[in-house]
Amino acid sequence: MSDFQEEAVKVKKLIVLFAFCAVALLSVSLAFAEDSPPFILKWGEQGTGPGQFNTARGIAVDQSGNVFVTDGSERVQKFTQPHGSHGC
Repeated sequence: MSDFQEEAVKVKKLIVLFAFCAVALLSVSLAFAEDSPPFILKWGEQGTGPGQFNTARGIAVDQSGNVFVTDGSERVQKFTQPHGSHGC
């Protein structure tokens, strides 16, 4: 397995772990919330192109604020600052 493939596997595992923790925390938070949290923003749409998602499955944020999203197409997309523009 190449170094790139090993790093990709590590990123996928981190994203899955982050997504699991986020869902668990959100579930607990919503259980105690009296009102639903306000909608803030969204980006992307249904699809398989750059900036589109086919069943988003995981999300992570790095130290620089870049957002990584995995989806049902077995890919990782990177969104950079500012404004959630599509990276890599």
